[in-house]
Amino acid sequence: MATIGLKRFHLASLLALIIITLLLTAAYWLAGRGWISQWHSDRQLAHALQRSEAVQQPLREFIQRTGFWPNSALDARLDENLLQADDTIEEIRIGNSSLLIVTFANQSAQLAGHTLIFIPEKLDQGEIRWRCEGGTLPQELRPASCRSSNPTVAKTLTTGQLPTLPTPVREALEQ
Repeated sequence: MATIGLKRFHLASLLALIIITLLLTAAYWLAGRGWISQWHSDRQLAHALQRSEAVQQPLREFIQRTGFWPNSALDARLDENLLQADDTIEEIRIGNSSLLIVTFANQSAQLAGHTLIFIPEKLDQGEIRWRCEGGTLPQELRPASCRSSNPTVAKTLTTGQLPTLPTPVREALEQ
C-alpha cells in the first residue's frame, strides 16, 4: 500500500516538473520573441544599408565624372543587378536627382512595405554623400545612422541643405 502512494507521489512530482518546464519554456519564448523579431529587423536594415551603398558608389562616381544627377539607373548607366529585389528588399529605385528609395519586402512584419529614402547632397569639398533621413520607416526602427535629430527633415528640406539639387527632390520628399 505504501508503494502505491510513493508511485503516485513520484508521478505527481514528474507531472508538476513537466508542467513547470513547459510554462517556463513558453514564458521564455514569449519574452524572447520581441528580441528575436528586433534582431531580425536589424539584420534586414543592415542588409538594406549595404545594398544602398553598393548603388551609391557608382552613382557618386558618375555624378563626379559628369556633373549630372541621374534620375534613373539608365541615366547613370548602372548595372541593373544592383537594383534587383531579394528576400529583404522589394525594390531599390533611383528617383529625381539621384534620390534612392529602398522599399522593404514582406519578410518582416515590422518593415514590410516601409521605405528608406537616401537623400544625396554635395558637400563644400565637392564630395557627394547620401543621408537616409526620409521614408516611411518609423524612427525607432531606423539604424542610428539614419535617425534625424530633426524629425521634420524627411518631410521638408530647405534650400540651404541641398544647394546643388533642383526643386524636384524637395517635391518628391513632400509627397
